[in-house]
Amino acid sequence: MTNEQNKITIKLIHTGGPFGDCTDNYDIETNATTIGEFISAVLGRDNFQTFCIRRGNGISADDVCVAHAEHGEVKRKASNYNALLSLKLKSAKVNGGWGNMGYALWVDGELPMQDREEFEMTYWGFLFK
Repeated sequence: MTNEQNKITIKLIHTGGPFGDCTDNYDIETNATTIGEFISAVLGRDNFQTFCIRRGNGISADDVCVAHAEHGEVKRKASNYNALLSLKLKSAKVNGGWGNMGYALWVDGELPMQDREEFEMTYWGFLFK
């Protein structure tokens, strides 16, 4: 296999917006198979990025924050960050604009437990816990 065959591809498909806060919704097509591959492929494409994983078919209160990056560098990460990177990616969506993107990464199975206060942060006016 050549390096080109191993390249992770990311394609954003517009599904809604722009909304009042100049954000848009996108589905994502990718050949990334793990959370780690996906984060590595998109890291630095936007000024500020938040990555959370979810299970099931919709936004769940059981989401787990993985990392928050600024200008291509991970500034905040969960204490179990390395373990989360190996989870198999089922699908992905993103919402954002103005260089601030929130990535929702879906996985199958149960999510690991997370201390919500460990990853408390304000992003786009919302308090993530």
